[in-house]
Amino acid sequence: MTGKDILEAYRGSVTDARTSARLLDDNGGLGKMVGDILSEVPISFAQRGDIVLMDSPDGRGVLGVCTGSDVAYVQAAGIELVPLLSTGRKAFRWG
Repeated sequence: MTGKDILEAYRGSVTDARTSARLLDDNGGLGKMVGDILSEVPISFAQRGDIVLMDSPDGRGVLGVCTGSDVAYVQAAGIELVPLLSTGRKAFRWG
């Protein structure tokens, strides 16, 4: 959509869950990695389409997409909507 591969530096470096966890740990975590690519905005200013970092059971975080007052994220059972302000830790957008 943008014509730019924002993950080019990481392509080919993840082959399984272990290498994924190592990549996240070596680069300061999911929030830091996303923040290096996108602009962080206050969670209360997140808009439709913004990327939202939420807590996850493993403590590494999970990314979802702001739909307005909720965040949509993928889990094993499918897509779930959760309230933005009670679950979101950080929000990011292009620009």
